[in-house]
Amino acid sequence: MDMSKKDGGVIEHWDFNTISYTAKHIKETVGIEIKTDKAMILSGYIKEDPTGRFEIGNHFRSSLIIEIDEEKGIVETNHTIYKLSGGAGEGIGDLGDLILKVFY
Repeated sequence: MDMSKKDGGVIEHWDFNTISYTAKHIKETVGIEIKTDKAMILSGYIKEDPTGRFEIGNHFRSSLIIEIDEEKGIVETNHTIYKLSGGAGEGIGDLGDLILKVFY
């Protein structure tokens, strides 16, 4: 995990949204090598945001997850590191590919 990436803050009431693309397809189309079993995107609610990109309490979704450290509650995306607060499954739930249509 590359901890030198931008600190995206803390996400609460979060879920991992499994998308149908394979790791091979992702590497071939966007050149990103994911280190998870499935292609996923993080969604949840902003608890802390040191960058000021999002308002506290607003729902958000990440870009593609590169790696997850479940023990530490840390998620790495292409450019950002997020910290998780609380347990999984407290948010909207796994939207699958529908999460790709959510933009803010």
